Amino acid sequence: MREQHIEKGEVTLVMNTQGPRAGPTLLFLHAGGESRSVWQPVFARMKPKHWQLIAPDLRGHGDSSRAREYVLDDFVADGYEIIRRLKGRPLVLVGSSLGGLMALMLTMQYPLLIDGLVLLDSPTRLSTAAAKWESQKILEGITQQRHLHSHLDPQLASDQLLADILSDPERLSRAAQSVAVPTLFLHGTKSEAVGEIELAGLRQDIPHVEIERIDAGHLIARDNPAAVAEKIAAFVPTLVRDTVH
Repeated sequence: MREQHIEKGEVTLVMNTQGPRAGPTLLFLHAGGESRSVWQPVFARMKPKHWQLIAPDLRGHGDSSRAREYVLDDFVADGYEIIRRLKGRPLVLVGSSLGGLMALMLTMQYPLLIDGLVLLDSPTRLSTAAAKWESQKILEGITQQRHLHSHLDPQLASDQLLADILSDPERLSRAAQSVAVPTLFLHGTKSEAVGEIELAGLRQDIPHVEIERIDAGHLIARDNPAAVAEKIAAFVPTLVRDTVH
C-alpha cells in the first residue's frame, strides 16, 4: 500500500494506491462522511495481483484538507486531477453515494478516459430527502476530521453542497443518460436513500445498467464489503474498451 499526496490549489488530496501502476485501474470514491479507509475491507477481499486500486480521501474528509466552499463541480475537478495522472487501462470508477455522483459527472465529462462504472446506491435522480441525508453525512465527516481550520464552518459547508446539488435536480439524470460504458449498480436492499422509484429512474437513464441487490444499507461498502468485492471482481474482467451503443 502506497500513500500519495496531490496538491490542487488550496486542497491537498491524500490517497492510497496498491498494485501495478500500468495495470487495469479501479478508482474508488467514498460516500459523504466516510474516508478512504472504508475501502480497505473491500481491497483485502479482492486481492488482485494485476489491478491497480486507488482510494482517495475526498476534500474535507479523512486526511485530505478542507476547502473554503463545497460544490459538486469542485469534487468532480478533484476526481479529474487524480484521473489525469493515471496510466492504467481499462479505468473503472467505483463510487458510493456522493462518490457515485462524482463518478457520473466524470464519466459524462471525460468519456474517452473511462471504461467502466460501478455505482454503489448512487441514484441518477436524487430526491430532496436523499440529498439532505447525504448532506448530513458530509457534515458529520467534516466535523470529525482531525485537521481543523478555523475559516470553515462545517454546517455551512454541508449546506453549500446540498444547495448546489439541488440547484439543478436534472443534472445527474442528464449525466447518466450520456453514459455509454458498461455500468454496474449495487443496491443496498435496506437503503434509506434509494428505493424502487430511484431504480426505475436509473433504468430509464442507463438502459444497459446491470443491477445487483446486496444485503446492506445505503453505505454498502461499510455494511457488506465481501459482497461488494465479489460483485466488482466479477464485473471488471468482462469490460472491453468498446463502448455500449
